[in-house]
Amino acid sequence: MDPTRYIVRTKTEVGSVKPGDSTSSPENQFQLFYELNLFVYEKEAKAMLKIENLRVLKHILKANEERSEGRCQEKDGASSRVGKLDQP
Repeated sequence: MDPTRYIVRTKTEVGSVKPGDSTSSPENQFQLFYELNLFVYEKEAKAMLKIENLRVLKHILKANEERSEGRCQEKDGASSRVGKLDQP
């Protein structure tokens, strides 16, 4: 492994008060974040980046699939309504 070490910084939300909660007055609204510094080798850093990129890609593909399914359902619904109107 490459002896060069990299710091990988991650920022993760660990809690928040949601609007509508009894504790959601402006002074009680908060978001907690923690920052984690990991010392990793270059090979590990590249692997971590690939995994994160795959996660993002998975979410994008899922959103696109859901959108296209919605469009197909709208088209199917429209064509079935037209067919019913054409029948005597």
